[in-house]
Amino acid sequence: MSTVAMSSPAPKDDALSSQQRLLHALRDHRDETMNGASGLVVYRRNMAANAARVLGISFPTLRGLVGEPALPALAMGYLRAHGREVFDWGQWGEALASWLAEQPVARQYPYLADCARLDWLIHLAERSAPQAFMADAFAVPAGGSLLRLAPDFAAGAACLDSAFPIVSICRAHRQNPTAPDLSIARHRLLHGEGESALVWQRGGMAVLRAVEPPERVWLRFLDSPQVSIGDTLDWQRAGDAPFEQWLDHSIREQLIVGLRSPTITE
Repeated sequence: MSTVAMSSPAPKDDALSSQQRLLHALRDHRDETMNGASGLVVYRRNMAANAARVLGISFPTLRGLVGEPALPALAMGYLRAHGREVFDWGQWGEALASWLAEQPVARQYPYLADCARLDWLIHLAERSAPQAFMADAFAVPAGGSLLRLAPDFAAGAACLDSAFPIVSICRAHRQNPTAPDLSIARHRLLHGEGESALVWQRGGMAVLRAVEPPERVWLRFLDSPQVSIGDTLDWQRAGDAPFEQWLDHSIREQLIVGLRSPTITE
């Protein structure tokens, strides 16, 4: 759809300048000289409406915390700051949490940014390509050693540490969006209890659970793809879950979907 009609050819430089101004106005919503352009106001309204709808879908916990009526203003603020960086609306919002952490509302509700971060990780896990769970993915090559391999995590696997009970907050809003039971989250907030969230995809759906402290040491594999199982023997401390126990549990819940060679870094 063309938003600018020209009755005669314009010089190339002028045309490029006009396009740049139009893109600036559409993305940043700050070029007042373009306010009178035909169709631009309608286009911008549609973009703002789409942005609010997308935030509500991609960030359901945030939507529940701030309320549906606040989404348009939130979307417009983020749109002004970052524009529409990607064509696919489903990929829009990656920097929302960082932007939100700098807004005045974050001083009053400091857990909002981490809740948005968790929403985004769940969103990414849901959009990841499904990964089949196959028993032969755990086979050790002939003549090889298990210690030279590394766990292969399911699609979308990510861990997020927070000083706030983000898992409790997120679960409450996802289990009952209209009337979430935040009693557990409220208790943990009052007592300064944080939570670490673990997200991955299983059967085409995102899975969310809290990380148990004894297993936290083994989730370092997520941040260290270059290390092997043998390299991690000195990680375990008193109170940590034994590696064999954690691996067995992770395979059963399809967090670990196979074994792989460590990533070689230069």
